[in-house]
Amino acid sequence: MLLKLDFRDEFKLEDSPDCRFDYLEVLDGQYGYSNSLGKFCGTNFPPEITSKTRYLWLRFHSDENIEGKGFKAVWNIIPRPTHQFNLKRKLIISKSL
Repeated sequence: MLLKLDFRDEFKLEDSPDCRFDYLEVLDGQYGYSNSLGKFCGTNFPPEITSKTRYLWLRFHSDENIEGKGFKAVWNIIPRPTHQFNLKRKLIISKSL
């Protein structure tokens, strides 16, 4: 399974260059050192994020000086495909239209 994270209704964190003060970082994995999928701050909604593993790690950081309203996110489970195909030919023909 994979996870899909979608930010809705609200995303308001302190804005700064390189998101130094307040930020939400999304990592693809079950550990705090997993691959970062992005670090987000300000008022622009992050894009929809889909994990490559069955874990997402969300790290929220605040310097407690300037406070935004925060964020709302919804997550969904996406089943992995049960079959993978390795096609060696480059032509596929369908006889039914």
